[in-house]
Amino acid sequence: MAQQGFEENDPAHAGYFFPKTPQDFVDACLKLGLVVEPGQKMMYGRPIDLFACVAERRTGKTFVKLMEDRVFQPLRLNDSTIQPTADDLKRLAPLYQSRKPGVFDPDSFGLEVAERQKKRLSTAGGGVYTTLDDLGVLMQLHLNKGVHNGRQLIRAETLSQLYEPQPGTNGRYGLAFQIHDSEVNGKSRWLSHPGYSGPVAWIDFERDLTGVLLMQSNTLNRSKHHQRIIDTIYEFISTDQPDS
Repeated sequence: MAQQGFEENDPAHAGYFFPKTPQDFVDACLKLGLVVEPGQKMMYGRPIDLFACVAERRTGKTFVKLMEDRVFQPLRLNDSTIQPTADDLKRLAPLYQSRKPGVFDPDSFGLEVAERQKKRLSTAGGGVYTTLDDLGVLMQLHLNKGVHNGRQLIRAETLSQLYEPQPGTNGRYGLAFQIHDSEVNGKSRWLSHPGYSGPVAWIDFERDLTGVLLMQSNTLNRSKHHQRIIDTIYEFISTDQPDS
């Protein structure tokens, strides 16, 4: 039977919201059960975190090690980490939260996640500390269909599954990617992935374009800001430009 809503401060679900080990989280998910039947509805949650636990069990490696071995090192993302050191945190841009237009308050979320990551409770759904350049390289891997420096790091067929519309999303969500259609300076479909503090990374295969926008605040109506900036860029990049 599907279980309905639950509260973060409910002790019965401490293993879901505040797990001490990956196994705590897996056990809590099993205890929670289904919220809706698969394929019926898209709900924001922590499925990617659960997938990370499955990958750990399947490979015998921690999620941190898997990311280092299969993503960070092959792509030479030297400024990307899941477990930041004290020196890494000195480079961290301060975050702010905005609940009212024009009002910004300090947000300690980045430091709180870092503290959790030190305990190896590394979440796949958030908590990668990185830079604009490293994110650009990662998104270029998508644009190049899994090829980096002439080497096929991941199969194009595997990546393409991330972009396919999923059941129960009205065609607007793939796996971790949001799906948008643009008619600015030509028609194209672009895929985006936003982050907690308001950044967004996107890919547009029709325009042969990828981009990364970094922000320091989870501002109100951030999706409208993303759309406005991307539309402005698209005014100068047509879908029918010859390859350069």
